[in-house]
Amino acid sequence: MSVGTSSTRSLLAACQNGELDMVRALIAAGEDSAVRDDNGNTPLLVAAVSGHFVLVQLLVGYGASLDLADKNGWTALMKASLNDHADVVSLLLKSGAAIDKRLLSGTTALGVACDSGHLGVVRVFIDGGASIDLAAKNGWTALMKASFKGHVEVVSLLLKSGATIDKRLPSGTTALGVACATGHEGVARILIDGGASIDLADNNGWTILMKASLRGYAGVVRCLLRSGSDVDKKGPNEATALAVACFHGHLAVVQCLLEYGASVVGADKGGTTALMEAAMSGHLDVVKLLVQHGAKVIIQDMNGNTALIWAAKNGHTAVVQLFMDGDVSIDLANHAGWTALMQASWKNHPDMVSLLLKYGVAVDKRLPSGTMALGVASETGQVGAARALLDGGASIDLTDNNGWTALMKASLKGHADVVSLLLESGAAVDKRLPNGTTALGVACKNGHLGVVRALIDGGAWIDLATKNGWTALVKASSKGHADVVALLLKSGAAVDKPLPSGSKALGIASDSGYVKVVRVLIDGGASIDLADNNGWTALMKASLKGHADVVSLLLKSGAAVDKPLLNGTTALEIACDNGHVGVVRVLISGGASIDWADNDGWSALMKASLKGHSDVVSLLLMNDVNVDNQCLNGSTALRIACENGRSNIARLLIQSGASIDLSDQKGERPLQWAARNGDLEVVELLVVHGAGIELTDNSGWNALMKAAERGEVPRNGAILDTLSPH
Repeated sequence: MSVGTSSTRSLLAACQNGELDMVRALIAAGEDSAVRDDNGNTPLLVAAVSGHFVLVQLLVGYGASLDLADKNGWTALMKASLNDHADVVSLLLKSGAAIDKRLLSGTTALGVACDSGHLGVVRVFIDGGASIDLAAKNGWTALMKASFKGHVEVVSLLLKSGATIDKRLPSGTTALGVACATGHEGVARILIDGGASIDLADNNGWTILMKASLRGYAGVVRCLLRSGSDVDKKGPNEATALAVACFHGHLAVVQCLLEYGASVVGADKGGTTALMEAAMSGHLDVVKLLVQHGAKVIIQDMNGNTALIWAAKNGHTAVVQLFMDGDVSIDLANHAGWTALMQASWKNHPDMVSLLLKYGVAVDKRLPSGTMALGVASETGQVGAARALLDGGASIDLTDNNGWTALMKASLKGHADVVSLLLESGAAVDKRLPNGTTALGVACKNGHLGVVRALIDGGAWIDLATKNGWTALVKASSKGHADVVALLLKSGAAVDKPLPSGSKALGIASDSGYVKVVRVLIDGGASIDLADNNGWTALMKASLKGHADVVSLLLKSGAAVDKPLLNGTTALEIACDNGHVGVVRVLISGGASIDWADNDGWSALMKASLKGHSDVVSLLLMNDVNVDNQCLNGSTALRIACENGRSNIARLLIQSGASIDLSDQKGERPLQWAARNGDLEVVELLVVHGAGIELTDNSGWNALMKAAERGEVPRNGAILDTLSPH
């Protein structure tokens, strides 16, 4: 106890120890009888909690405040009630203590006494006029508290004193519901005898019988049924007490419910019966009892599942064994086509699979998709179930509706152990899908290294291609699986085998930017400059997509930097045309001919200027590109920029010394093109840098005439002013 001054500590200690003379002396010496410690305790509170009747009487006589509470809201009356000091409680009440004063939770001293089961104290409160039905903030009354704790005598006294028996909590639960949910049979009996409504449900639809059944309180269940509770009353989802008890395996409760006529054929909204509940949970003794009372295994829920299917799915072999000895349709499937065998295979219950096969289940029965139990087990990686199915005669190479075998399904999902098992059991390693894909192709595409190794060790044809020409190596390369590519090459895959388009693994990996795969392929002997049917090399493809790291690797590995397409375009021009400045930098560093032109005379600078890639143009200019190169029609990069309104490019070219008045084959110059297009910004730029305003093309037209021909106002008016002689 935390206390204040020395004198305060002495008075409180004396009260706690019941030292009457000491207390009397301290008060006579002037000590305040209402003094408090750090927790808010007064001498009266300390004396009351310890049950010192005479001391309490003394303090009351000295005028102690009866209803002062500590920091937690506890008064002397509440503390005496908690500790079963009935004489102190009686004294305080006779002295005028507030009988219904509440804690912060809303609980009264009566609630405290009932919760603790202090019958004598409760009697004092009732005799003193306590409000018997006053509830705490959470709705709990004194009757509910006593019922929850199983205090039979207190409950009996409260009922005799007029407590409202069916008062509800916010959840809808009554005192009887509270007692039954906690297994207090004696309390339940008293409440029922006192007129409690036996079948009242809470706000969620749970009846009192269901709550007792859920917890397995057989004595309470029997008491309720003997008193007339509706055994088949339905609760949430239309479930009954029997279904609830069966799911949780409460055998004694199930026996009791059946004795009182519970229906074994009833089902909830989903069609689930009590037998299904017991079967899915594996409660063998409950299942036996239900079957003895006529429960049918062949009944299906709304999804078509039977008790057998549920038991098989969850691996309850003893339950399934019991069903097999009775009337059961072993191959009955649910509405999705799943049989008990398929469910057991999916969940990897090998013992269950073996048991079902022993009883003659159809091992190759199919789902609507054509998949069989072996396919299900293989796809989900259930090696134990797969082994049991193979031992039971499953057809290893049967395909589903899309042509997928069990081996392909296991390969797709990366289940190497299942793949090895299937191969050891004779699966056709090179069986194909309709598009020509094999299990090896499937595994390589998805990067399952362990599966690929197992298939190769199992004799898979490594270079077998699909109908569109894709080999396992090409598939692995297209997805960036470097480790798989390395294994394939080590195992003898043809590194340069082409697709019908002429593309090879190296070109595909380069196009996708998979630098690790590119490195593995080069190390594996890939021909670095082989082109596809359109003349595209790996270097060109990487340049097109902007993969600078791949371009760098290819160049370091000896790729021909200036190898052209049929139209004369090189990798540098491709990169410039697409604005990949990083690739351009690598190609220039790798010795690319910066002034190379294609068959039409277009250079890298022209292509970058056309597209407006200023960063690429700047880089080319920094590397001494010929700024005035002309294509076959005589156009320069500057003329192309002016024609297409690329003022920023034109400025860069002019600053780098581009000839402003260089004409094309028709005699047209950059200024004339800008004027014709009505591009004021470019016109002004060219004029400022000395472009010849009076210069004409081969037809005698100067820039002013071309601007006037356009005739746009007001923008073109400004151009006309700029071009007019002053």
